[in-house]
Amino acid sequence: MEIYGKNDVTIENIKVSKEYKTMSIVHFVCAAIAVAMFALIANDIKFVILFAVAFISAMFMYWSYNNLQAKSYELDDCYIKVINDYLEFKQLVDEQYQIGKINLNDITRVMKVNEGFQIWYDASSGNSRFMLDEDVVEVDTICINFYGFDTDEYIDVYLHFLEQLDDSVEKDLETASWKERSDKKVWIKLFAPGLLYIAFIVAMVFI
Repeated sequence: MEIYGKNDVTIENIKVSKEYKTMSIVHFVCAAIAVAMFALIANDIKFVILFAVAFISAMFMYWSYNNLQAKSYELDDCYIKVINDYLEFKQLVDEQYQIGKINLNDITRVMKVNEGFQIWYDASSGNSRFMLDEDVVEVDTICINFYGFDTDEYIDVYLHFLEQLDDSVEKDLETASWKERSDKKVWIKLFAPGLLYIAFIVAMVFI
């Protein structure tokens, strides 16, 4: 069984990152206006608070923009395969492609984590290998993340993978939280700084 990544995720990331970049500029402009008003109009604590709110919001948006830019890679070359007693994969990790091949007989534990599922295995057999781009690396445990994969397909390949493991292997069969995850989170982050401005307005009422 095998699944492949989808570039639809990259396209959506590029679209949202542009929104983040635009909003970071808007917040930086608000911060600049607050400084100008403090210097030219009045040395009022309100302008200092407005500057802090705008600056924090701008930095949050800029961080979100950079975070998504780092994920704007080709994903259709990524895959997860369960074939011939091996779990094979290629995934994006910290702006690098991680490629691996794990012998199913070497696996001792599989647990679900926020990013996907974590695998512990016996590296002493020499049957498993991993690479970051072109460099061979040694790891004691590996996370197969779901970034770039269709959620339903990812769950299917995960459950199929678990079925191939020996009964003695510790396994986590819960997948409900993966079904609940949503790309709407990035849009929520886009408007989250607005809460700071609301807090600022409320605070001004009582100052």
